[in-house]
Amino acid sequence: MLSELTPEDLVDMDQCRARVGDMVKSRTFLSLKRTPSDLRLLQKVIDERGRHGPMSRRDYRCMGVCFGDVLASVSPLRWVMVNDEHGRDPTLRWNDTSVQINATWMILKRIMADEPVDLAALAAQTLRVARERAALEE
Repeated sequence: MLSELTPEDLVDMDQCRARVGDMVKSRTFLSLKRTPSDLRLLQKVIDERGRHGPMSRRDYRCMGVCFGDVLASVSPLRWVMVNDEHGRDPTLRWNDTSVQINATWMILKRIMADEPVDLAALAAQTLRVARERAALEE
């Protein structure tokens, strides 16, 4: 089931953005802008993981929020909450379609599977698939 974000959800997501923003700033001296230029900054944090201490599951999920912000900045995706058998998580929804992108888990899943993470390629592929699926419904 989908629902709008609550004020508490918004606070939690802003805390995530601040957490990742601090990681980015400490490595690049730059700030996140919620635009595609953020992908390069987030990629740097991922590529340098371990050099600045271990990253937690929460850190990666927070990076997913920032990754999702980039996707939302270039598409009709918007943040909502999904409540399902796995719990309650922010997800991106394409307009009023059933197309959902769980950006908060995309990075963590790849890290846990010891797969390479290329955020620019992941963003392009995710948006392409979302557009194709949404076009079938709209």
